[in-house]
Amino acid sequence: MKYNFDINNRAFNAIKNGSKRVEIRVTKLGDNHFDYGVLKNGDLIEFKSYDGESITCKVKDVNHYDSIEELLTMEGTRYTLSSTNDFNEGVKSINSIDGYKDAMKVNGVYAIHIEYPKLSDYIYEYKSKKKIKNIPLVHINVGRGRKARGIIAIGNNAKGLIAIGGKSVGIFSVGGLSLGLISIGGIGFGLFTIAGLALALLMSIGGISISSFAIGGIAIGIVSLGGISIGLYSVGGYSIGSFFSLGGYAKGHIVIGHHANGDIILTKPTRKEVRKIILDNYPRTWKIILDYICNFFESR
Repeated sequence: MKYNFDINNRAFNAIKNGSKRVEIRVTKLGDNHFDYGVLKNGDLIEFKSYDGESITCKVKDVNHYDSIEELLTMEGTRYTLSSTNDFNEGVKSINSIDGYKDAMKVNGVYAIHIEYPKLSDYIYEYKSKKKIKNIPLVHINVGRGRKARGIIAIGNNAKGLIAIGGKSVGIFSVGGLSLGLISIGGIGFGLFTIAGLALALLMSIGGISISSFAIGGIAIGIVSLGGISIGLYSVGGYSIGSFFSLGGYAKGHIVIGHHANGDIILTKPTRKEVRKIILDNYPRTWKIILDYICNFFESR
């Protein structure tokens, strides 16, 4: 069952920030007051503050006591009170609530243990009325095990032209695990990828980067740029290039570096000299790769 209770702003914020985990309630005298004795483990309570903000909590346990003194003795004050941690002040505060002191003499008092909803337990879904070929323009579906499918999809598991989520698949994809033509994420796969671990067909940027053109702490590609760089054409601190290598430590066929190990070793070459030596050895080198490499050198 789900119930709706109003609550003052101070107590509401204490529940929200996790400092209040037990709500104290008394069934007031009269026929038109809620009986808190009906609450059971697993019930949901939506608390609404006087400012109109709301939050839903799960009931974990409900304990009944004859008096507020007994309740605070058994439950303590740390997670039950939002105004004070002092026992006597707490008793005074609860007794001052309208109708509580007289009602407790008859009905006792309840300590309702509540659990603040964790993100993994949170569920929210929105689907736009506008659709394209029966696919929602926007679908937001957040919650454990839930899937979002739309032109724009946002959720734990999202699939769409634009996808944002823990796991995301789309033309443009952002997520912890991301797959798309343009992909951004912790682990990313795509044509163009930016990620901690980035794999792409054309270009990737990441801590570990693998692509045709790779930039990263560790970069592996046809053209690679990184702290540790491995490729056909490689530039990096530690550089291994089958065709061309430039770096602090450079190894390959054509090499330039402080510590160079290769068949052709160049020392302070000009841009023109680098262009000529590469074309002499690899005449089919693409112009875009050639221009990229030559930009590292002066044109004097």
